[in-house]
Amino acid sequence: MEAAKASRARVLLGGNPDTDQPGYFYPTTLIADIDDNNLLVAEEQFGPALPIVRYSTVDEAVAMA
Repeated sequence: MEAAKASRARVLLGGNPDTDQPGYFYPTTLIADIDDNNLLVAEEQFGPALPIVRYSTVDEAVAMA
């Protein structure tokens, strides 16, 4: 998450753990304008933190997946 913020990606929703919740509650988080090489995109996503990735064609989307 911090690497995404440092690369100027935009946090659209969530992004900060809720310390008022018991345990380690992490709210649903959506990240936009993120570089394809960022760990949040390149590695398996962590549950509630998801990147929004742009593509031009269905073939491109399938290749990215």
